Order: sequence, then C-alpha cells, then structure tokens
Amino acid sequence: MGWPELVTLGDSLLENATTKQIAAIKLKIDTRKWIIGKRLPKVYGDAPTALHVNTTTTNFLVVTEQRQREIQERTRRLSRRRRLSTEVSTAPPFARACDSWLQNMLHYQGVV
Repeated sequence: MGWPELVTLGDSLLENATTKQIAAIKLKIDTRKWIIGKRLPKVYGDAPTALHVNTTTTNFLVVTEQRQREIQERTRRLSRRRRLSTEVSTAPPFARACDSWLQNMLHYQGVV
C-alpha cells in the first residue's frame, strides 16, 4: 500500500459520479492516508503544527584582571570626556574652541 494506490483510487472515480460515490472514494483515500501515515510516519506522517526551538546563547569574554582594569579606566576617561563635551556645548563659540584645543592637547599627552 502506498501513494500509487491512492492515485489509482482517485482516478477510478467516474466523471458522472454521484455524491455518495465521491464520499466513499474520499473516505477510502483518507483511511489509507491515515494508515500509511501511522506505519511510515517519517515518510508520510503529518508535519508538526508548531516548531518550538528553545535556544540559549551565553557568551563569556574571559579577560585578565589587568585587562579588566584597563577597560574600566578607558571607560572612565571616555565618560569624563563626554561629560566635558556636553558641558562645553552651552558655552560661547570661543570657549568651545579653547576647550576643544585643551582636550586635544591633554589627549595627545595621555592625560585624558
């Protein structure tokens, strides 16, 4: 029993078939489909209605304590620089230019 038998059953239906004949053939086909699906579920079984995928990704970055301190210090310097730039933005243009020059000098000297 397989899908060729189902095709043969469907093709055996006459063009002028009555509603009862169509229902009988449909029942035979559906019954065979159900049996085939139960006997060979991997080949002819129903597809799953919902696919639930539960994935958890955890990424760890392993750094030495020295590298962690360097990252923290760089973060502090950047946040300090960001605070300075926001404070200066309300100042007159000349003051902003002077402060920008001072920040660049401190940055190149490694202070900030």
